[in-house]
Amino acid sequence: MRRIVPLRVLLLTLLAACQSTLERAPGPEAAELAGAATGTLIVPPVGSGSLGRTLRLIDLPSLRECRVPLEQDPISIAGLDGQGLIVYAFDVDAGVTLGSYVRYALDQEKAHAKERWRLRGVDTRSRTERELGALAGFPKVLRLAPAGGLLIAAHEPVAAGDGQPGPPSEVWCIDLVRGVRRAVAHQVGRVVRCDWRPDGSAFALTGDSGGELFDAATLASHGLRLRGFGPFSPDGRAYLARQDDGFALLQLEDEAVILDEARLPWPATRGKARERGPAEPIGLCGERLALYEALPTLGQRAESSLARGGFAHYEHAAIKIADLEAGTYLTVLAGNESERRPLFSPVRVAARDGQVSGR
Repeated sequence: MRRIVPLRVLLLTLLAACQSTLERAPGPEAAELAGAATGTLIVPPVGSGSLGRTLRLIDLPSLRECRVPLEQDPISIAGLDGQGLIVYAFDVDAGVTLGSYVRYALDQEKAHAKERWRLRGVDTRSRTERELGALAGFPKVLRLAPAGGLLIAAHEPVAAGDGQPGPPSEVWCIDLVRGVRRAVAHQVGRVVRCDWRPDGSAFALTGDSGGELFDAATLASHGLRLRGFGPFSPDGRAYLARQDDGFALLQLEDEAVILDEARLPWPATRGKARERGPAEPIGLCGERLALYEALPTLGQRAESSLARGGFAHYEHAAIKIADLEAGTYLTVLAGNESERRPLFSPVRVAARDGQVSGR
């Protein structure tokens, strides 16, 4: 009996641990956040081919949705502008493979690359598409000005050598109306993101060497900021930037701190309802409001049990609105089945008829 009791206690302990299901946060969501948000959430297609290449546009604050089919499989989506135009890039060779990108990076397909990566524009009102020309290379970063007319495209000209940092990204400002292309001279290194001010007057590039703000008309730089940039507020006077393992809301003019610890809560797998964890902001959709992809659904284990066959399943990323100051949240989309990151535009598209309803 002395031997059985410890074994029984151990067995019960193991079963309790194995059968534990990682639950969502018990805390209530803040429904009032929906009414304070404005803009359009752009959810990329979940697949390819005529049945899979459809964009989902979710209007804020109404949460109405419309779907926009594309004629080509997109490799990058640039955004939505005030005229209701969606711009995306596609591969003429019908499929981007690792081998093809490596060959291009090694300069073996440079001439072909000038016509391989092309742009198309989709009118959300008429559902018609038109060609917008070719890109100089694979569009690592592609962002459309919310005000319309201008597009920023960044690509890496050549591959880096062994153990050596690669050369800076080539960045172009493309006038979609006049067809004029201007090179953007920058100091940010390899570009990882581009963010537009909502009025289209300026854009920010962020790379491995910091971030720079550029005047959209002259392409003049306002200097290098080491911590880089992030999504701009609706009035364009503030932006969200990385700070240590989190984010801070900063004034654009002088980098003064508005919120030292911008809170991006997520449904906890264990612990308190507003336990902090890694989250990725998509855009600022209101005063101190951010759209973001939430854990645990971003590739994290949602449920497991050794006692029930040793399984683990994963859920799709949830998209939520967060109050950066209060730490409350509201789910906009329970699961994003697309493997690509969603986008945000301050432009509103009425989901009922696909008409632009203003900013």
